[in-house]
Amino acid sequence: MYVSQLFAEGKLPSVPQDTIRRYRVPDHRDMRIEELAALTWIIVGPADHPLGVAGFRDVYCYSRSADVRQVEHIAGSRRAVFELIGFLIADAAVIGRRCVGVMHEGNAKMAALLGRMGCRSDRVQWESE
Repeated sequence: MYVSQLFAEGKLPSVPQDTIRRYRVPDHRDMRIEELAALTWIIVGPADHPLGVAGFRDVYCYSRSADVRQVEHIAGSRRAVFELIGFLIADAAVIGRRCVGVMHEGNAKMAALLGRMGCRSDRVQWESE
């Protein structure tokens, strides 16, 4: 509930608008409260004005035939994103899971960050237009 309050007040880090425009995200809209509540949230930084935020869920992945930690949303400063990804990977490993997420293929900065953290990109997500 706290995350939804921060979101409503505009204090929650989100995907920058230039990124949304650059990757031509169609029909962009904010999450609804039910969608916010469906995830587990981690906040980095001061509680009243976070530096970073991540939303994830532990699910069964049919394409991998395994339980995974699916990162649905991650945003914030570079340092906060680095800390969040590191925590999510380590925390998932404790329960025998891998972290998975989706990013745009042109997001070179995120790809480089993930590569430095020992992650690999070996799948392509498709989407209808």
